[in-house]
Amino acid sequence: MVLRGLSVTALFSGILVYTAIFVMVRQGIALEGSAVTEMRLGLLLFTLPGVLSALMSREKPLTLALLASLVATPLCLSITSMQFLHGQSIWQETAWLSSAVFWCVMGALTTMLWRELWRIYRQG
Repeated sequence: MVLRGLSVTALFSGILVYTAIFVMVRQGIALEGSAVTEMRLGLLLFTLPGVLSALMSREKPLTLALLASLVATPLCLSITSMQFLHGQSIWQETAWLSSAVFWCVMGALTTMLWRELWRIYRQG
């Protein structure tokens, strides 16, 4: 079974960090205005939940990071409908959050790569 061996603590930690980063980044974008003239690197912060998930789970880090981001995405979409975060249309928010899911999984993949490279280095 795919979900066997997943740490519930790591899952909830990933969801919490993902949601917190979402609120921080979206609040920053709402305060600064649109991203027309300058580059914003806020989406790269979404690698942190993936790294955290990969560090907390040795068996299935990629599955855990993907599951945490997919569970947190509807929560984040409901947060955007609140009054203090003035979001764009639901389609723009969905596209932005799918990008955030990608970066979360990339954080887990990068951690898995470094873990494997470290193991190879220690053996040789």
